[in-house]
Amino acid sequence: MPTPRRPSKGSPRITEATSLFQPRDVRAYLAEKAALIAPADVEAALARRQEALDKAATAAPDHDLFQRQVAIAFQLLDDHLSGAAPQIPYSVVSLLTVAMFYLLSPMDLIPDFIPGIGLADDALVLELACEMGAAGLERYCIYKDIPVASVLGGSQGREGAGHAPSRPRSKPRPKSSPKRRPQ
Repeated sequence: MPTPRRPSKGSPRITEATSLFQPRDVRAYLAEKAALIAPADVEAALARRQEALDKAATAAPDHDLFQRQVAIAFQLLDDHLSGAAPQIPYSVVSLLTVAMFYLLSPMDLIPDFIPGIGLADDALVLELACEMGAAGLERYCIYKDIPVASVLGGSQGREGAGHAPSRPRSKPRPKSSPKRRPQ
């Protein structure tokens, strides 16, 4: 096993705290907690909808994607609970429920009361939950006629809900006729 390198003089020392928040770890956390979500948990999250919407709007006024994701998450949870969106897999519902509970928790990896960065971890958790449930979210957006890119952001979901593909598709090659051998 190789020996760990010591940081050189003047380089920042990497601590355990800085390596705690890796996307793969957040995905594992989301998957683990989502497996425990029951329908009553969805109801409990929905009961706190306004609190979460207000928190996202006041703490992150310049983060439109985060606010849209919170709003769509609650819309999807509400439609699931009312039976209006039975085509959405429960795995997507449970991922979004976990993300909403994480948002509603004041004490998480980065405490929410820290100005400027308090909701950074909440936004990352929600973004990763949306990424993990992208297929179901895209399906929901198409069903509700919501632009997919406005919820998934970035390069994901641009082809759904009437959006043009993110890159031009190559034209299919014409089939060549089989070559005949002289007899």
